[in-house]
Amino acid sequence: MHVALLTPTLPWPPDTGGKLRIYHLLCGLAQQHQIDLFSDYYRAPPVIGPLVQDCAKVTLIPIAPRYTRRRQLGDLLRPLPRSVAYFYAAQTQHQLLTRMAVPYDLIICDEIMMTPYARAAAHQAACPVLLIRPKIDSLHYAEMAQQRPWGKAKVLDWWEAQQLRHYEIAALRHFDAALVCSAEDGAITRAQNGQVRVAAIANGADTTFFTPQRQPARHPTILLLGTMHYYPNVDSVHYFFDAIYPALRQAKPDLQVLIVGHQPTLGEVASLLLAGEEAGWSIKKGAVWWLTDRDRDGSAAVLLRVAISPEFV
Repeated sequence: MHVALLTPTLPWPPDTGGKLRIYHLLCGLAQQHQIDLFSDYYRAPPVIGPLVQDCAKVTLIPIAPRYTRRRQLGDLLRPLPRSVAYFYAAQTQHQLLTRMAVPYDLIICDEIMMTPYARAAAHQAACPVLLIRPKIDSLHYAEMAQQRPWGKAKVLDWWEAQQLRHYEIAALRHFDAALVCSAEDGAITRAQNGQVRVAAIANGADTTFFTPQRQPARHPTILLLGTMHYYPNVDSVHYFFDAIYPALRQAKPDLQVLIVGHQPTLGEVASLLLAGEEAGWSIKKGAVWWLTDRDRDGSAAVLLRVAISPEFV
């Protein structure tokens, strides 16, 4: 088959969960089908890397005009969710359709925010369209809004969740099938549109590839690794320390936990562990904070052993 794959960002380098997933799906499809990849970008064009060997064609299309603060404020007054508006521009759509002026057997749309492009491309190509849905975006923003303290970010995320809830129902009418990550997401998708065929492919990991060949640490160590400005990763860290860590610490008193991720959430994790509540503490990129816990008068106490600024690492 001749397949067009539309992605909001180039899946190279595969340095986030979403890019890893779509990159490996792309590589698998490319073994049996001809894949044309179309990706949006802001600012400078990204490096294509090995995708040029995996795909029959890689097309990078700039999003114009740029997503300025003025445009963002204007989008709040329109029915289009801002996560969709961020990746959409009429000029970009025109360029995309011009470069997709060949027959396709299937169009694959990565993420719901690419629906405007997929809908226009499907109308032009007159072929089936598959939606890849790594998460339910409306629930994602609703959960973030619920966790945020009162303020502008909480209101914006709540409003985005409301807009996305309606947008998702309308957008699914333009897809013939949807690929989700779990049975729960599949049930939500079917509830939003019972006519769309749904299949679930769970995320996985190549444990052989991700097992480093090194000497084991002196103490049992758990690594929590993820993009820590992504709410599901943040929630998993909270769940680990609330529900799992106490039993592990009791079984292994010398257990160490290493958290590796991005700002701003590492500062929130540090403040939660040290002060008992989340706060916007700043941890510079590349900095190292060493926290330990010990029993004091029958209760656990978390101590800051050392904090090293990036220039001294």
